[in-house]
Amino acid sequence: MSWSNIERFYRPETISAAINLVQQSGDKGSLLAGGTDIAVKCDASVRSLIDLSRLPLNFLRQRKDYWAIGAMTRVTKLIESDALKSYGDGLLISAAQRFGSKQIRNMATVGGNLANASPVADLAPPLLVFDAWVLLASECGRRLLPLDEFFLAAHNSPRQREILLELRIPIRAGRKCCTWSFRKFGRTVCDIALVNAASAVSLGRDGRCEWARVAVGGIAPVPIRLKNVENRLRGEELTGKTIDRACELIGSEIEPISDLRGSADYRKEIASGMVREVLSECGSRAVPL
Repeated sequence: MSWSNIERFYRPETISAAINLVQQSGDKGSLLAGGTDIAVKCDASVRSLIDLSRLPLNFLRQRKDYWAIGAMTRVTKLIESDALKSYGDGLLISAAQRFGSKQIRNMATVGGNLANASPVADLAPPLLVFDAWVLLASECGRRLLPLDEFFLAAHNSPRQREILLELRIPIRAGRKCCTWSFRKFGRTVCDIALVNAASAVSLGRDGRCEWARVAVGGIAPVPIRLKNVENRLRGEELTGKTIDRACELIGSEIEPISDLRGSADYRKEIASGMVREVLSECGSRAVPL
């Protein structure tokens, strides 16, 4: 971000005011959440910043059928949540703990991490396997959208100049009969991921896979669920051979990216190994219903 290009700075205190500013600013405006991503962008076209820090979007609440996480909730707050430690084997906390440095976690927000639509957003794979939804707001009103339909392209997710208000995770997603796993691979502990992956598995009474979710970042323009892999696992025992056969389908679903951190071929190899790891961990801890 070239700060010398910024001509106007707004700090709305209501969601309706923020929506109006988004519409007025058009393509020359940018939303500001934690600021950890926008600060390193080089978008000279941005002329105005809309700071969302005063909006009532910093919360973590359990409602009747789902967990609600406000878009302005800091990543550190996830780690400090006692309630999330027992939810889904603490999967979301596991991803949050591997989220950059402590300083970054203290600034970065849940909504900002997703709205930035980075291919390797650390919170995306766990939320995808949780079947999370996003609540969006615009001048046309509010609407819910499955998270796996939210990402449009790399670093391009908000639709029709909408504002991300909150994440919703179905309570059933954290059911105790499931096992969960998360992995992140990067050049250093604090670096952004080269590849990250999450999985969830539930076994039926016969010991075969009844339900599975697998999500990966860094191998496509946006974080994705590997639905072919999920479908291949259903009805099967989670043995090493079964997992290997399922992982053979990864190539049909991915479009690896190349950047300064790694080539497409390298990412493909890493992704295959990581998916095997998360599925093997789930399989080793899974208990039939």
